[in-house]
Amino acid sequence: MSISANGRPPFRADHIGSLLRPAVLAGLVLVFALVLHRRLSAPLAMVASGLGALVALGASEWLLARAWPAQVGRARPRYEARAWLGLGLQLFLLAALGLLLNAVDVLILGGLGGASEVGPYYAAVRLGGVAAYGLNAVNVILAPMIAERYAANDRAGLAALVHRAAWLTFGITGGAALAAALLGRRLLGLFGPCFEAAYVPLLVVVAGQCIN
Repeated sequence: MSISANGRPPFRADHIGSLLRPAVLAGLVLVFALVLHRRLSAPLAMVASGLGALVALGASEWLLARAWPAQVGRARPRYEARAWLGLGLQLFLLAALGLLLNAVDVLILGGLGGASEVGPYYAAVRLGGVAAYGLNAVNVILAPMIAERYAANDRAGLAALVHRAAWLTFGITGGAALAAALLGRRLLGLFGPCFEAAYVPLLVVVAGQCIN
């Protein structure tokens, strides 16, 4: 586990985007819909997503600069281009497969039902994905704590930590699922009247997140 210049484990700056970007995106969407009374459109969604990415990037850079040891700035870099190119190709293939797997349901539904079916379904999937926010948040926070207990061979502490993390994740996800059940139709209606038809698929998605 890496240690910052002040002797404390630094916050994982590389994972800040998984927490901050969706939070900023959701906040901006709510501002557009509830405060400015603007109907959500593709350009507005792209603007909100871009702003969320910029905020997450700035926060990551700030956190990384705080945790970066001063000695690193004085070190002379040595590059291993061949090794990194080989590793980069493997990571590219994994990322491409991940994108394909994430989109295969949309592609199948688009081929069977057309764009009129894909739009409401994908909105339900993305909205239901908010329920996974608790899982991502707990993973980011507890990953260094789990690694520390594992390195110390503290199996009892590790088991207790994972047990509490599972209940905490379930509690956050259950709260998001309850909100989706109560407000799902209204949230889907922000995209348009026809999107309310995806309320049942939304409930299926959040139920799956609770089981996860």
